[in-house]
Amino acid sequence: MANRVLKATDLTIDGNLVVTGTTASVESTNSTLKDNIIVLNQGETGAGVTLVNAGLEIDRGTADNAQLVWDEVTDKWQLKVGTTVTDTLTGSWTGLSDTPATFTADKFIKVNAGGTALEFVDEPGLPAQTGHAGKILTTDGTDASWIANPALTYALIFG
Repeated sequence: MANRVLKATDLTIDGNLVVTGTTASVESTNSTLKDNIIVLNQGETGAGVTLVNAGLEIDRGTADNAQLVWDEVTDKWQLKVGTTVTDTLTGSWTGLSDTPATFTADKFIKVNAGGTALEFVDEPGLPAQTGHAGKILTTDGTDASWIANPALTYALIFG
C-alpha cells in the first residue's frame, strides 16, 4: 500500500498505532497526552545521550526559538534562546537577580509586593534571631513566628 492517502474528518483507532519512518508530524491546534512522562531519545544504546543533547523546543515565530535541553557533556539542563545558553538548572538555586554578594544573618527573604520576585531586606521589628538556628521565620501577614521544622515548611511553601 505504498503512497496511499486516507482522508477523514474524524478517525478513531481502537488499539495501538505504530508509525515507522524518520519523521512523524502532527498538525493540531491542541494536543493532549495522558502519559505523565514523555520519553525522548527512546532506544538509546550508548551510555548517555549519544547525540549530546535532548530536550524540548518552542517555535517563537520570527523570534529565536526557546529550548529546555539536557546537555550530556555538562550533565545539566540548559535554558536556551536561539543558540545562546541563558541559564543552567543545577541542584542549587542560581540566577536569582536579587541575591546580594554577601548574605548575612540580619537579612530576611520576602516576596515583593507584586508577588513576582524574592527580595533580601532588613525588617526591623521582627522577632529576635538569637537561639533560633536552623529555624525558619514565617508570617501570616500580621504575626511572625519561628518554625522548628524547615523541611515541613519547605513542603508547605513549595509543595
